[in-house]
Amino acid sequence: MLSDQTEIVFYELPKLKQQVEDYLAGKVDIKTLSDDVKWCIYMKYRHEERATSFIEELCLKEDGIMKAEKTITRVDRDLRRYARAVAEMKDNVDRMFEHERVVKETKVEIARKMKSAGKPISEITEFIGIPEETIKTL
Repeated sequence: MLSDQTEIVFYELPKLKQQVEDYLAGKVDIKTLSDDVKWCIYMKYRHEERATSFIEELCLKEDGIMKAEKTITRVDRDLRRYARAVAEMKDNVDRMFEHERVVKETKVEIARKMKSAGKPISEITEFIGIPEETIKTL
């Protein structure tokens, strides 16, 4: 206790491992854990598969933890939805650039064939839309 208004509490998260192990072994009931310990266990072990049953029970028996889980799940879903949207936009941009590349290569090939056939550069530029400098280098 620093003052009437300030208190610092240290939680040694590694020590929670034994409490989780005891719960999984049936030695400890959730009711015997303090609220602080329940929250620490939730935060540390939420993503660990072996603690799934423990976390599910915490969510069912603790309203605050249930609300936190629902919020995290919603944010996680939103993040996955956002990632899918970004991936879709990237795919669209990639397809657009690929299309532009193919069109440019096709125009260059047509210009090359027209030049080989003896067509004037000004005519090729007019029909294909490629700059004269580019046609001269073909």
